[in-house]
Formats: sequence, C-alpha cells, structure tokens
Amino acid sequence: MNTKNIVKGLQILQKYMKDKEGYNISAEHDVIYFHVTDYPIPNSDLEELVNLGWFQEGAEYEDEFTIWSYEPEAGWTCYV
Repeated sequence: MNTKNIVKGLQILQKYMKDKEGYNISAEHDVIYFHVTDYPIPNSDLEELVNLGWFQEGAEYEDEFTIWSYEPEAGWTCYV
C-alpha cells in the first residue's frame, strides 16, 4: 500500500473516534492497525476504505473483505 492510501484511510477512520488526538493506531513489522472506532462507519466511507486497501482482520468473510463484511466491533488493518 502506498503512503497516500495509508494516510487517507487514517483520516477516514479518525473521523469516527471520540478522541481525535488519542493513540488509536499501532504497528508491527509491515502492518498498521487502527483500533475499533467509537462510531459506526457509513457505507460511503466503508467503500473508500476498502478501495484504499484497508480491511478488518476480526471480521468474518469468505474470500475478500467487502463493505458487507464490516463489523463495528472490529479494528482495521492495512499492509504496507
């Protein structure tokens, strides 16, 4: 994933946090994790997140993560 898609995804996710300046992300090796959002994400932003390459490891889905796989109680992930 390129830097632009990482930053854009973080900006989208941050909109749905109560504490906009909190420690909402973590990283390990080549993975960035964004913690569970405080507010549900609407379909328009879900679609953009998925198109940017973000997904939810904790969500249940078959082959590919889509907006219909979204689980409000799961965090977000992207590979760099």
